[in-house]
Amino acid sequence: MLKTVLFDLDGTLTDSKPTLVSLVRRVCAEYGYPVADHVDLEFVVGPPFHVTIPQLIPDPEIVRVFPFRANEIYHEHIHETVVYGGVFELLDALAEREIQVGIATYKPLPLAKLVCSVTKLENYFDHIFGPEIDRLEQLHKSQIVANALVGLCAAPENTAFVGDHDHDEQAAIDNELQFFRHDATDS
Repeated sequence: MLKTVLFDLDGTLTDSKPTLVSLVRRVCAEYGYPVADHVDLEFVVGPPFHVTIPQLIPDPEIVRVFPFRANEIYHEHIHETVVYGGVFELLDALAEREIQVGIATYKPLPLAKLVCSVTKLENYFDHIFGPEIDRLEQLHKSQIVANALVGLCAAPENTAFVGDHDHDEQAAIDNELQFFRHDATDS
């Protein structure tokens, strides 16, 4: 019996692609690595920057500090993030069935909370799990999901994880959870 549903944030609950693409273009340009407008940056949505940014910037030191700079200016782009259609209705339906919901995201925790506040998702989630900005490279998605299970006192056999990326599916497998893939093209 399903008692808990964990959600990824970017690309699952929210369309953060415009926000992240603007942010990545701006920070890359600031560091002297401008990205042409015709370059598709969809690959930066979901995985952490230490995984994606080396594809754009070859300097490991810049890759290391990139998330800190992105964090500093994120609020300037937050208005570009929107909640996918149907998300609030789904969350209302889960609440009616008294199913506990949480967020397990790679997004640094302060930014995840900001996104939830700006998009009005905060009213639905008591718990958001993600790394602190200084621990981004130390946590894998599987560990974030494991932390969420512990924090919510959720049993894997009664928990599902909804995400949009292969690393979300792997995190579900690693934690023995049912997995449902959100495909933004269906939204």
